[in-house]
Formats: sequence, C-alpha cells, structure tokens
Amino acid sequence: MRKRILILMLILASGLTLGYARSEQRRVPASRSMLEDPVFGISYDYTKVHYEPMPASVRQVCADYKKGTFWTFAHVQREAVDYFIVMGIRPGQDGDSLGAAIAVVGSDCTEEDSTWMFSGLIPKGGYGPQKSETTLPGLKSEVCNQGECYYVLKSAKEEALLRDLVRDGLTRAAKAWGGLEQFKKEACRPATLQGNSNTPVVQLELTNFCNLSQ
Repeated sequence: MRKRILILMLILASGLTLGYARSEQRRVPASRSMLEDPVFGISYDYTKVHYEPMPASVRQVCADYKKGTFWTFAHVQREAVDYFIVMGIRPGQDGDSLGAAIAVVGSDCTEEDSTWMFSGLIPKGGYGPQKSETTLPGLKSEVCNQGECYYVLKSAKEEALLRDLVRDGLTRAAKAWGGLEQFKKEACRPATLQGNSNTPVVQLELTNFCNLSQ
C-alpha cells in the first residue's frame, strides 16, 4: 500500500514538474519577443510589428552586424554618408537589445549609441561658427558636470540630420505598425511624449507629428 502511494506521488510530482517546464517554454519566447524601438522608446512585439531588415550592404561594412537579425528604424543619406538607426538580436544574446546609430562612408563604418546621439541639446543662443568634426553627432562631444553627462549640438546641420532621422523613423514606424492610426495610438500617448524628454529633438518632432495628425 505504501509502495503504491509512493509511486502515485512520484507520478504526480513528475507531472507537475513537466507542466511547469512546458509553461516556461511558452512564456520565455513570448517575453523575449518584446523590444523597445531605438527612436521613440516604444515597446513592441517584433513578431507583430515588422520593421524592414537592415540592408545587407551594412553587414558587409560593419563587422559588429555580420551575425544576427537586425532591423532599420531610420535612414538618411547626406552626400556620401548613409546614416542608419538599427537594432536587432544576436545569437546567444543574454541582455536587452540596444539601438545603434551607424554612419557608413564607402568601406568605413562608425557607430555609437543611438539614444546618446538623439540626446543632443539644442543651444539656446543659436549656433556659432563651430562645425562638427565627427561623422555622427555626439561623438567626442561629451561634457560631464557633477556626475551628469550631456552634449550640445554643434551646428544646424547636426540638428537637421537628427530631425530628418526622426521624420524618417516616423514613416517607417507607421508602416511597421500596420498603419498611421495604429502607430499614433502608441506614439501619441502622454507617457511616450514625456518619456522622450531626454531626447529633445525626438520629443519636438514627435509632438509636431501628434499635433498635425489630430
């Protein structure tokens, strides 16, 4: 009798364990499909919101992107330079996906964190004669004061580049979300607008977009 009870308990325990494992198998992929777009900071499920793949030409030039699945969130061309905002998933990735700003000139690839680039402050007194000495706004422009770091845009050209990237990002996002109205429901939430307070150019362009789309 005791032997039968022991066997029954083992069967029940194994069933519970197996059921838990199956539940975890269903739950983990679902959570890992959630990402945060690198332009507007909106959370989305990449199995339902479909951004365009990153061009194969970028993979060939930028060594960090040869393996994995990456998407294009914004693209602007200025003379010989192609600027991209990209993000993706690498094999064996064990952390959050972070966006990158990439500048491709011929066979040269320059990269920096996209959030940092979009965080550039617009100078209150306007732009002086100083010009950007780097390919991407924000590179080598960090200023730190009492532990807080920031950078100020150096020229109207840099500001225009960021604005054009955001505008292109709006067009791509609307397409990825399946239409303008679907994207607006997420992009024009007060929490989304406020959430971009640390990226002033993004906040300005997103606010204009939401106001004009009403």
